Amino acid sequence: LAATVKLFFQRPPEMQQMLGRLFKKATEDVSSQDLHDRALFYYRLLRSSPDPNVAKSIITSQSMTMTTEHFAEEDDSDLRDALMNEFNTLCTVYRCK
Repeated sequence: LAATVKLFFQRPPEMQQMLGRLFKKATEDVSSQDLHDRALFYYRLLRSSPDPNVAKSIITSQSMTMTTEHFAEEDDSDLRDALMNEFNTLCTVYRCK
């Protein structure tokens, strides 16, 4: 679906009919909720955007990836000790010290 939408921006006349059929099938099929939701998102974005370049910039943008090279508790030994002392207790719920 994403590849077809991106290809639509490269070759609109050739892809318009195919993309329409794909949106129709994907929005009617509820067996895959993710596919259904993505199809609706792309369809609504393309339909509601007055400037196609806005939709293109949203769809073709590079997504940000999160890195987990280190965690906050690795830097702070006091925080790590506090987390380990409260692990598997209700201290986080009742805010006990």
